[in-house]
Amino acid sequence: HVGDMMRAKTTFCRRRRYRFIQDAFTQELPNLPTFLIPGDNDWNDCPDPDLAWEYWEEYFLSFERNFLGVRSFLTSVERQPSRQENLAFVLNGVLIIGLNQVAGLDEVGYEKRLNHNKEWIDEQVDRYESDMNN
Repeated sequence: HVGDMMRAKTTFCRRRRYRFIQDAFTQELPNLPTFLIPGDNDWNDCPDPDLAWEYWEEYFLSFERNFLGVRSFLTSVERQPSRQENLAFVLNGVLIIGLNQVAGLDEVGYEKRLNHNKEWIDEQVDRYESDMNN
């Protein structure tokens, strides 16, 4: 899921909303492995972005772990050490990369994420080039 799972202006990014979304994916769709990527309405458009990020990490970071018994490929998912919300794995010869590319609260935050994302993409392509179907 590419983020924006709620509307910050109407839900005010309350903890119960994160829990509701977590339950919707894990209880209503228990056999559908899901990867969650932050959106601006899940985090930086919230009234308290720092608290919203704490909730995002608590309820959604490494969300695919909820489905480890469902699909074996989930154990090969890697996370970027400097930006744990970024992920990558190869499935059937396809490199799949998830990135946090939400526009920043300030230009410094955005540029920092952009640089981390570029580094992550470059690392993953170099690492898995031989595993990808050409």
